[in-house]
Formats: sequence, C-alpha cells, structure tokens
Amino acid sequence: MATVPLSGTNVRLLSGVPFYNDYKDTRWFDTKDQQTAYFLNRACPKSMQQVTFQRFEDKTYIAVSAPIDDLRTVNYLMFQNAKTYDKWFYAFVTKLEYKNSGTTYVHFQLDVLQTWRFDYGFKPSFVLREHTPLWWADGTPVRNTVPEQLNYGEAYDVVWREKYQPYAGLKFLVLISNSVLHPSTADDFTSGDIVGGKVGVPQPLSYYVVPFFTNGMPIYYDANFSTPISTPEEVFRSLYTSPQSVNQIVSAYVADFTGLEFTVTPNSGNNGAVVNFDGAAQQVSWELWSDGATGNVTLYYVKEAKKFVTLKKQILADKYDVLEPVGESKLLMYPYTVGLLTDYKGNQYEFRLEDITNNYLTVLMRGSLGTSSKTMFALADYNNTAMIGNEVEEAIQPTAMDHALIDNDPHDIAVVTDYLAAYMQGHKNSIQANRNNIVFNGTMNTLSGVAGIAGSLASPIGTASGVANGAVNTIQGAGNAVLQLQSINAQIKDISNVPPSIAKMGGNIAFDYGNEYDGYHIVLKQIKPEHQKKLSDFWHAYGYKVNELKVPNFHTRLSWNYVQTLNCRILADLNNEDLAELKAIFDNGITLWHTDDIGNYDLLNGGI
Repeated sequence: MATVPLSGTNVRLLSGVPFYNDYKDTRWFDTKDQQTAYFLNRACPKSMQQVTFQRFEDKTYIAVSAPIDDLRTVNYLMFQNAKTYDKWFYAFVTKLEYKNSGTTYVHFQLDVLQTWRFDYGFKPSFVLREHTPLWWADGTPVRNTVPEQLNYGEAYDVVWREKYQPYAGLKFLVLISNSVLHPSTADDFTSGDIVGGKVGVPQPLSYYVVPFFTNGMPIYYDANFSTPISTPEEVFRSLYTSPQSVNQIVSAYVADFTGLEFTVTPNSGNNGAVVNFDGAAQQVSWELWSDGATGNVTLYYVKEAKKFVTLKKQILADKYDVLEPVGESKLLMYPYTVGLLTDYKGNQYEFRLEDITNNYLTVLMRGSLGTSSKTMFALADYNNTAMIGNEVEEAIQPTAMDHALIDNDPHDIAVVTDYLAAYMQGHKNSIQANRNNIVFNGTMNTLSGVAGIAGSLASPIGTASGVANGAVNTIQGAGNAVLQLQSINAQIKDISNVPPSIAKMGGNIAFDYGNEYDGYHIVLKQIKPEHQKKLSDFWHAYGYKVNELKVPNFHTRLSWNYVQTLNCRILADLNNEDLAELKAIFDNGITLWHTDDIGNYDLLNGGI
C-alpha cells in the first residue's frame, strides 16, 4: 500500500477520470504542465482547502461535508500538501461510506504512477511486450520475428505464384554415350573413341545436347535461321536404327537446365529461335551425324565444360508488393506469411521473406551434366549479410545451397538395348572369320575329294571303289560347309527373335510436362483473413512480443503504447513501498494513453 501524507491542502474531488486502480490503463503525460492541466479540467463536485487524512485498518479516508448522493460520481481526487509546496498528489477513490446525512467518508488509494510520474526514470529492463515501430520510411516492415504463441490457424491462402524456367518452353535432351558417336575432321578423334573430362573430372562418357521447344517450334544453329537442329524424334530415329550407336547410349534425360551457358535469340517472325552455347568456360560444337539410312541429324556435342554457370533472375522488385495489405507489419513475417520453392512433385523448401537481405526476390538456378538430371533452385541473398571482398557472387551466393530446392527426380527417357545389333556389332569380326574359315575348309575338302577321284582314274591299278570314295568325300566337304554356314545364320536369326530390352527405365516426364509440372514455382502464402483480423486486433491493442533488455517505448505511437516488463528496473528517490508498487504496475502490463479518449481502440495508432 502506497504511503499517504498525513494531511492535504487544496483537495479536489473529481469525477469522470477514465482509469482505475487496477492499473490496466492510464493517461500518459510528457510534461508536468500537461498532467496538471488535465486533472484541473476534470469535473469537480467538491473541493476543500485543508483536510486531515484518517487511517483505519490500512484504509485511508477523509471526512467530506457533503451528502453521499452529491458525491456518487466521484472516482478520483487530487491534493497538495503544505510540506511539499506545490506538488500535486493523485489518488483513486475506492469507496464512499455514509456517515450521516451531511457527512461522507471518502476512502482513497494513492495513484503512485501519476503522483510520482516525473520523479522516476527507467533503467534498461527486460521488456516482454510493447508497441514497436511498424514500418521503415520506405514502407517496408520493421523486422520482428519473436514467436507469439498465438493461434493463427492451420491453413493458408496462396496469394501469389510464379513459375520459373530458364527460358519458357525450352528443354534440353541430354544423350550420354560410352563413346563418341559422330566422326569429325575437326577433332583428333574418330567415331568410337572415348574423350572425357567435365569440370576437371575425367570420365569415359560423351555428352550430346539437343535443345527443343515443347510446342514444336524449330531451333536453329545459325543466326540466319537456315540450319535447324534436329528434333528429339529425329535424333532417336537415327540412333535406334544404327547398329553402331543403338547400344552406345547409356543414359538419356530431359532437363530444364544443364549448367551450360546458353543464349536464346527468337526469330522476329515468331518462327523458332537460335540457341547458342558459346561460352568462355566450355567447348560445345554443332555436329552432323548420320546412320546412313534415315538421313543426317544435327545436335550439339559437349567436348569440354570447365565450370557450370549459375543463372540469376530477379522475379520481384518488391517482395511485399504482391501480398494482401495488412495493418500490422508482423503479419508479413513467418509464420503468418510463408514463401515456398516447389516443383509440385514433392520437392519443396519453405522460406521467410524477412530473411531475404534486400527488398528484391531473386532466384538462382544451377545444373550439371551427369548420368542423370540434377538441378538446384534457390533464393539469392537469403540469410546473407556478409561481403567478402568483391567476390559476392562467387563467395556468398554458393551458401544459397543451404536453403535450396534440390531436384534429383528422374527425368529419364527409356534407353532400349537391341540384342541383335549389340551381338552383330560386338562379334562382327569373329562371325566373318568363322564364315571365311568354313568356306576355306569346305573348298579344300572339295578339292581334296576331286583330287582323289582324279588319282583313282589315272592309276593303272585304279578301282571303282576309289572313285566312289573320292566322290563321297567331295560331297561331304561341300555339305559340311553349307551346314556350318546355316548354323551361323540360324544362330543370328535366333538372336534377332530376342525382343529389345530396356537398359534404363525412363521417368514419367509425359505426366509432368503434360500437366505443367515442369519448371519451378515460387509461392507466397498468408494465413486466412479471419485469423489475420484476430491477430491484428490483439497486436493493435497490446503490441508485439519483444523479449529484449532495453528502455521501454513510452510514446512512440500516436494514441497509445502498451508496455509489459519482467523485473522492471526503476531509478527513483522514493520509499520502497511506492517503488515496489510502480515496478509491479509495469511488470503486470499497462496501456499508456496519449489521448483523452482512453479505451477507444478504434483510434489510429501509427508511429509518431
């Protein structure tokens, strides 16, 4: 209980003061003159010049010469004390007690907050909750991500979605063979050779790339739009009709990005585009290849790739501009607003707009050439504030992989193995050698039989049986040769009846592309409007959780500031009883009103 003086002078009993001794609300004044003027202007049903305060059972009261009915509206009083000169004391009227028809006991409790308002100051205290600044000067939200432990529902509304592809509708068919398929005079290798090495890693594989548009629009090699690149259908038709190449393909897949640097130059007539793979860190050549039956096909051969490039594209100049407008800036932060990187195939990564270190929304994409497709999709400048010399892209952006969407899903096309073609290609020399040997042996046996017949006829002692044996040997020699050749042909025919096998199963890319599950999507979601309103109303009244050691904000808002502390630290030359009560007021939480319209939460309460 606060300490009350023994007597008072110039006592004023007031009515209509709109705050109470529960200390949930109070009028907050910036100067003593404002405070004095406010209370002097309140209705005053009764005033007295000098009184003596009485105490009974820790209750303080004064005897007022007025009927109790005349004092029914009195809820506050103010007084001075001769010993304190002009200082005003303020108190809550807690009870009106009938004494007699002309006298009323007015019980009161000192308002320690108003009484000592300009006699104490705050040291840094642990602030649990307060009204913080909402927006920066440029309109962006002031960061506040302290968890509130408030119910915000379980569902979100998708408020914005953007599909990202390096170039809309452009895909890359990647063919990987165990040897070079095309002959070329420009290189020091021939068809069947192995050349290797991608990003400094040696490997016994050769890579071919066939760019194509999903809508069938043609792709050209030259700037004159005169030399088209073969379509995937044309390439496969040639590959699978050539005994030389059909079993050389070890992998085939479709990718949105291969890690190779490329440019796309559309035809002004909207009839295709030129896709160019020129780059300082790579050697990609346009090659002509033929199976000898279906005609020539054109495709790109990747001889060398010293490094893979990173694609970077700004999606939004203002990441908050596409969101639904809100009054409370914290609604634009996690978990009330959530970003999502997804391919809608089970691969996704959640991100927070406030952790992007600038106002842009920029994406990064990385790819590679390997035996299967692998791409990375991420946000630039996510949780990055450091600057490492001038190597921002090279040194900082790789950290985006910590928060990236990694797509390892198969985008494979089935690779078919032709058993006959493989057998003929792998055994063609031995088959020919066997055939030659059979023919040679058959010929020699035939000649030997003929020579035997001739010898029997020429001999003076030749007999009919000798001639007969020679004839039989001749027929047997020729017959054995025929049977052996027929055996080889029968074996080849049996092999030809073996159905082609699938060396590598393909993924269901038809479903993905047919239902627009290609590319990557950036999605922004916000909680449901009804939960937005509930949270907004609460924060509007009571501010945000802060959980910070600081001097509280007492007047940073237009109409009111809410403050709640933990173990509040107040610096004041006061008695311990009143000081303890002051600390308890702020620890329990109090709304400091800057307007006379106390309790009206419909008022605007932006920053000042």
